[in-house]
Order: sequence, then structure tokens, then C-alpha cells
Amino acid sequence: MVPFLERVVSQENLEWAWKRAKKCYEWGDVWYDELEVTNFEIKLSDNLEAIGDGLKNLSYKMSPIRLVPQPKKLTSEVPYRQFFSVPVKDQVAWIAVVNILGPVLDSQMPHWTYGNRLYRSVWYEEDDHGKERLRIGSYRSYSGHLYSTFHQSWPRYRLNIYFTY
Repeated sequence: MVPFLERVVSQENLEWAWKRAKKCYEWGDVWYDELEVTNFEIKLSDNLEAIGDGLKNLSYKMSPIRLVPQPKKLTSEVPYRQFFSVPVKDQVAWIAVVNILGPVLDSQMPHWTYGNRLYRSVWYEEDDHGKERLRIGSYRSYSGHLYSTFHQSWPRYRLNIYFTY
């Protein structure tokens, strides 16, 4: 088996993918099927094994995504926006792949790309000389974010656009 695939289907990575998916559901402000998440967790070891076997054998099949109308504000002409619900098992499988492949690809992306980058915590820390320096954390976070938040990518994008004028 390809070393990349071995790492994707490892028990540790699949469990980490589940924890990240669950945290995304808890943290996010989007609709999700709580019953589906609970049923997945009840049979967690069987579900993770099935995902791992499917990926390992290259026989994994995604389920169809579901269109779920999401209400808008009452003042809007269109009362609903399109929202698509991805099944839990597919989210976990995707996150398992992203856990391994994502940091490699993300590190090779040009600096001028902003949206849909993988989430990394960012903070300021004083160095030995009392100057604040920007610190960027690892990809391995349990913040509840898989991708960068709007507040991480938009200010940088806006600043770079400003400098082009």
C-alpha cells in the first residue's frame, strides 16, 4: 500500500478525523443532523473501520449530498438559501485525507491565496527583546475549524488589495 494511504487509514488518523468532525459540528453555526452524528458515534469503531477499509481498498463510495433549504431573514425576497448537507461518514473520510495530505499541499500554495486554506491558530508573542512577533500554530488543532475563518483570510486579502491601488 502507498505510504500516504497507510497514514490516512491508520486508526489514529481516523479517530482524529472523527474528533475534528465532531468538533466542527459542535462549533459551527450551521444546521446538521444530530441524529445522524449520534448514530455514527454509537457505532464509531465499526464506522471508522468501514471508512478505513473502503479507502484502503479504493472502493470507498460517497453518499449523495442532501439539499437542505436554510431560512434567511424575513426581510429577504428569497426566504431560503441553498445549503447542502454532507453525510457524516463522508465528512470523516474527507477530514482523514485532509489531515495527511492537507499540510503538504497547503505549504506549497502561493502566499497570495486566501480562501479555503487549512486552519492554523495565530497569535502574537513577545520575543526576548520585548517585540511582539506573529506566531502560527500547527495544523493539528481542535479548535472546531477545518479551514481558515473569514476573520483570518479577509483582512489579509483586503490589505493586499489596498496595496494594489
